[in-house]
Amino acid sequence: MLRYMSIRTARALLTLWVILTVVFVATRISGDTIDFLLPEGTDPDSRAAMVQYLGLDRSIIEQYAIYVREFLGGHFGLSFYERRPVEVIYLERLGPSLALYASALILAIVLGMPLGIVAALKRNTALARGIMTAAFLGYAIPNFVLAILLLLIFSFHLGWLPSAGAATPAHYVMPTLAVGSVLLAAVVRFTRSSMLDVLSQDYLRTARAKGVSERVLVLRHALRNALIPILTVIGLQVTNVLGAAVIIETVFAWPGLGEQIVLATIRRDYPTLQFGVLGFAAVVVTVNLAVDLLYSVVDPRVRVGG
Repeated sequence: MLRYMSIRTARALLTLWVILTVVFVATRISGDTIDFLLPEGTDPDSRAAMVQYLGLDRSIIEQYAIYVREFLGGHFGLSFYERRPVEVIYLERLGPSLALYASALILAIVLGMPLGIVAALKRNTALARGIMTAAFLGYAIPNFVLAILLLLIFSFHLGWLPSAGAATPAHYVMPTLAVGSVLLAAVVRFTRSSMLDVLSQDYLRTARAKGVSERVLVLRHALRNALIPILTVIGLQVTNVLGAAVIIETVFAWPGLGEQIVLATIRRDYPTLQFGVLGFAAVVVTVNLAVDLLYSVVDPRVRVGG
């Protein structure tokens, strides 16, 4: 177990280092931040002074070496625009983003798993077909398209929900649906598929023959053994949820991490963008590692060390 954890941790750190390097290089070849920092028509001397002040007059190799050294020392840089530590900027926006991610995850689990179970138990019925059709639409419609449709219908035409911000519970409705739609559809489909596979096993037929109630049979025996594929898809869909949140937060003017990354990208704010992308990557890598470890908790037959 310890050897397995060491190997996985080393791979995770290597992945994060590669991402850090790629983002560092990509930001500097994507455009000149000075064009966004200084007004048009700035004299060459002022421009050169700003380049030197930001340390952009050095070669990209020197900049990279300085950045890695400071990063390892716990200094992640100052925003070119706000001249504040980038970790402070993101910390201020962490709360709204976590609330949005949590609400999307809760929606997917609380609604998706029961719908998937119903679709498995009531297969070949109109109810099951309706559930799977809705799940298919959840997969097919891109998150940003769904977000715009929700805005047009429930905010601009009906006026039921606010279109921007995160001040009240009503502000959470449309962003949560937009972010969690793909994850919800995935949970429904994989829950149904996994439950159908488990329900056909001999041990469940034996338990049913012994008089075990259907409720206990489904919730205690079948669902427990069907959880591994469900946990897998939830872990894999974290990437999609984070990626969708970047766009959805911008659409709904949500004061979160995603909106900050978009602003940093537009402004060519190198330190802010680097820290944001690396933070998202760290979350994805950590969740995938946690899902692997949960396998052994859900199913004792799984030997992670093997």
